[in-house]
Amino acid sequence: MLERDRVSAILDILRNPTKLGVLFLLMRYRRLTVTQMSRHIKVSKANLYHFTAQMVRDGILSEPETSVKGNYVEKYYRLEWKSLASVDLVDQRRRVRELPPKDQKEILESFLASASVVTRLLAEEVGRADEPMLERIHNSFKSGLVNMSYLVLPDDIYEDMIRKLNDLVEGKHKGGGKNSTFKGNRVIILGIPQLYDDSVSD
Repeated sequence: MLERDRVSAILDILRNPTKLGVLFLLMRYRRLTVTQMSRHIKVSKANLYHFTAQMVRDGILSEPETSVKGNYVEKYYRLEWKSLASVDLVDQRRRVRELPPKDQKEILESFLASASVVTRLLAEEVGRADEPMLERIHNSFKSGLVNMSYLVLPDDIYEDMIRKLNDLVEGKHKGGGKNSTFKGNRVIILGIPQLYDDSVSD
């Protein structure tokens, strides 16, 4: 698949909360069947099969692994990490900026809906924490590796912070260093400037 086509596939995923939900779930759980996905994404299995097939065709998901369990054949899907890592984020962001307003609205709405699935699942996992996980949580707080921020910032500070975040994401996204290992650390970044006018007219 050409790089341009891969970015187009990512833009299609960003517009579609079901596809984006599949992407986020597989980032979390690595390997899932459509039945397992359907427990978290509230659409029909037929829709999920349709969208996962498109994502396989676009090179975002691998061909499903087949596992026979009794009388059942289960198909497990994984992300094609090399394909995702090769996406040019600068080009992707540029193309999102150039989209018409309606498409940008769809992307923002899709991201918010899909991210809520992931944060809910993470909250449930934390809620079930056993003693070893409680210790890891405690150590993460002590060492400053947990960041929970909800900030309302002045325009100049917000714009400077978003520019720095964009530079960081675009510069560091491609797999880190050669010796990096994938540990599943989660960073969810959402920056939204004020979109509504809350001024009170006299």
